[in-house]
Amino acid sequence: MTSCPTCSAPLDEQSVTCSNCGQAFCPTCFGPTGAGEPFCSACDEELLVACTGCKREVNRATTFCPECGLALNRAGPLLVPEYTRIRKDMSDQADEPYSGRCPNCATELYIEDGFCNECGQSLCTSCGQSVDDGDKSCPACGVKLFFSCPLCDFELMASTEMCPNCNALFPTVCSHCGGTVQASDTECPSCRRPLTIQSRQSARTIRTFLVGGQLIRMVACPGCGRHSNPAKGPCPNCGIRVCAGCQLILFAEERICPRCGQHVEEVANEKSGHQRS
Repeated sequence: MTSCPTCSAPLDEQSVTCSNCGQAFCPTCFGPTGAGEPFCSACDEELLVACTGCKREVNRATTFCPECGLALNRAGPLLVPEYTRIRKDMSDQADEPYSGRCPNCATELYIEDGFCNECGQSLCTSCGQSVDDGDKSCPACGVKLFFSCPLCDFELMASTEMCPNCNALFPTVCSHCGGTVQASDTECPSCRRPLTIQSRQSARTIRTFLVGGQLIRMVACPGCGRHSNPAKGPCPNCGIRVCAGCQLILFAEERICPRCGQHVEEVANEKSGHQRS
């Protein structure tokens, strides 16, 4: 019998969370992990995964998804690695600063997510205040917390980027000019080009690994099945383009990913620049 390094409560050797203080442990090496860490600092095991029911990002030690209530079996097929948005763990750029703290447990977080990954508290994505599950609008600022998918009428949280029912993508970035757009926008506020809500597909991640501190993702091409690194360009076999940031399948005319804002042309230019140097 071991003890929790945070609160000294007794633990089973195979525990993934402390029932007394909530400290999470890596499910592979059982070392303690910090809130929001994408990888275990001891064994590099992937820690943040997505619930296959609602795609919410959760820690692998979570038993039930705090968003949709799905039972998560970390050893079975219900839990699959799939990051929901590009962040400091998916980019070689400078760390993105947290946008606020959880009003319930004071953990630093991204208010835009609409929840605290540490304690599960739901938040207003506009002002960051606590909201209850039954609230339709934020009691603090009045912003609507839910909206209906225009393609299937499924009720969604205001921070939802893709409908889990019909895979409709709600762009956060204009794929033409890179301007920020909202789910309710029908045209880009910056360039006035019309925005179309339609079902989109993402490539399946086969493997992730770190090379020189940079996260590399190998994906399976949805067209031919070939495994490749989308950061190096289109599929070498059939030419399908996949965003290196969030694995969204890109249309031929898209140079900026409408989901995460990855500039595809910048990746290509950086690549050619390295080859010349």
